[in-house]
Amino acid sequence: MPGRVRLPENIKINYATTTEEIVKAEEDFFKQGIKSLDLMEQVGVEIIDSLIPLYKNISFNKAVFLIGCGNNGGDGLVVARHQQFHNQIIIYLTASDHYSSEMLFNLSRMKKHIPIKLIGEKIPEKLEKFSQIE
Repeated sequence: MPGRVRLPENIKINYATTTEEIVKAEEDFFKQGIKSLDLMEQVGVEIIDSLIPLYKNISFNKAVFLIGCGNNGGDGLVVARHQQFHNQIIIYLTASDHYSSEMLFNLSRMKKHIPIKLIGEKIPEKLEKFSQIE
């Protein structure tokens, strides 16, 4: 499994339940020098660590991810990348003319053998370099 991002020890992660709380928490992280990609990575690992115990008694061999074009899509790709160590994954990616840089970075970290199915009619120019997109 890829290494975890080490957040400074003085940083405490609390659960945020509203959009306002999430935005405030992100702003606080960024003020303390935490980069967006590092935060995405840490949150992705925490999601997988939280889900595995919940599904330990359920047998399934595939996990399906629906990925958008923004930073939430980048978060989803981090979770998918960590999930691949537990199950086969299938990714559906929305076609768009606008992808966030964080989403594209996390897409570039996906293994070449993981199929990514595009939801849309043609592969957008920004995605042409990713050979695993069908």
